[in-house]
Amino acid sequence: MDKEKLEATLEVIKDAIEKEVTAGDIAGATQKLLELSSLMGTAAECMKWAKKLILDAQGAAAKKHKDGGGNANTIKLMIESEIAEELMIFLYADRLCAALTHVVDALRTTISLYKSELEKSKFQS
Repeated sequence: MDKEKLEATLEVIKDAIEKEVTAGDIAGATQKLLELSSLMGTAAECMKWAKKLILDAQGAAAKKHKDGGGNANTIKLMIESEIAEELMIFLYADRLCAALTHVVDALRTTISLYKSELEKSKFQS
């Protein structure tokens, strides 16, 4: 997966996470839960490709500075500055994966609460 496709896929995940669900809408919450659950594998794949992007960029930068001399810390900082964009993509993918997990957990809890309230209302009627 190239950088552009990776960024586009991360945007799809972000949009799915940000999709609003109306309070009390069990069907909407369930639909969003299913959609987000189906994106978990895609999010993991994005993490894999984002890590590869970093490693490729690090390798290219390291080759460039291999014979440049200087101390190791200076070379490390120069390499890190050259791979900043790839690192930002990786960190963004990581945060989206974490957000995806938290939103799925929150939706499961919300749906469970809706169901228990529905059961209580049946017994009170």
